[in-house]
Amino acid sequence: MEKLPVSTSARRRQLWVTTQFYSRSRDSSSRRYSHVLQGPWGTCRDFLREDQIHMCTTRSALNVTLLVFLCGVATPSLLCTVVPVPGSLDISALMEKSDVVASGTVQSIVSSEPEVITLNGVRVRRVLRKAEVLTWRIYKGVVKDKFTVSFYSYDNPSVIQPAIKAGQFALFFLHQGAPGNLSYSDDYFARFFISKLADPTTASSGAIEMLQADLIEGLADADHDQVGTNLELLLGIKNSIKSPHLIHRAVPLLHNRDTRIAALAYAVLFKQCAMQDISGLKSFLDSVPVEREGGVLELANNLCPSQLTDGQLQLLIEISGSKHRVIRNSAVNCLRQMNTRAAVPAMLARLDDPDPYIAFSALKYLSEVTGLQSEEYSPDLPTFLQNRDGLVQKWKSWSAATNNRR
Repeated sequence: MEKLPVSTSARRRQLWVTTQFYSRSRDSSSRRYSHVLQGPWGTCRDFLREDQIHMCTTRSALNVTLLVFLCGVATPSLLCTVVPVPGSLDISALMEKSDVVASGTVQSIVSSEPEVITLNGVRVRRVLRKAEVLTWRIYKGVVKDKFTVSFYSYDNPSVIQPAIKAGQFALFFLHQGAPGNLSYSDDYFARFFISKLADPTTASSGAIEMLQADLIEGLADADHDQVGTNLELLLGIKNSIKSPHLIHRAVPLLHNRDTRIAALAYAVLFKQCAMQDISGLKSFLDSVPVEREGGVLELANNLCPSQLTDGQLQLLIEISGSKHRVIRNSAVNCLRQMNTRAAVPAMLARLDDPDPYIAFSALKYLSEVTGLQSEEYSPDLPTFLQNRDGLVQKWKSWSAATNNRR
């Protein structure tokens, strides 16, 4: 029996409704995954780190309970698998595990006869397709002027379709099998529809450096979808080189009418430590309606570099009170990882957060930076949920007593 990924189509425009989040993870580099359940009611993701996180995409918030129930009991029989969380793309790791990384234009696609297979107990038809690609740029490996990519497509809409069409320009991450036999090196991150604009001065650079330069040049493209993909890939270069040219290209995108593109531009500039240029981040987040929170999800997932400058720290403290739950959660958890006392006043305020799991993370932050880690001040999650009001009051009393002693 074969297990394959479930479709996450139109994930850029999905509405994310959080029903539960609690993370004990202190490792900001840990890869986050999710189980996906797709159906006419929406899409359910059961995010896994050290704990379970439930996030759902749905046409109606009333369906959340049903989705979470189905994710819990029906996943094994409904074509579910593990997919990366938006914002967790790691280009360096993807580059390392790929034998060939190249961009080009799809010239033609040839299909074989369909075959029937069993997928998680469901019989589906699949077709082997071979796309002939005219080479544009080679970042890693060796290919000729043209190369062929083999992939499967399925007649079941719940299975991820690595869809490419003749005439499309894409960046491919490929595995080399037998000579001339290239296939996707990753189930999810294998081909990206990037801008064709390229930097002609980087032909002799390293693979990552050349790709980053081309992606930066592509930010000037008029196609919004391609610009968004370029920004997503730039965020995926974890050890990206500080680039004044990137800052120059990204700043105008802060005012893009597409919420996701503007949010990605803020995330890129945050990573570049261009703090003066993103001083309007809080105002931007305030302008995004809560029902469009999905547009800032990738920004939320890129707010915690391994080290924070003072400017980044202050901005995180400022947005830890955002109206967007995904932003508050990321800011609180990142501040907890940094273990700095500078955020104590902000975390005291977050004890009253409408989301009890963010409030619990704030409580854990306070207990860790103050050293008050007894059960009286830092209980486990079930105890906190049962006696939240009393614990919040205890910490506020501690704050008042501490201020009186100063």
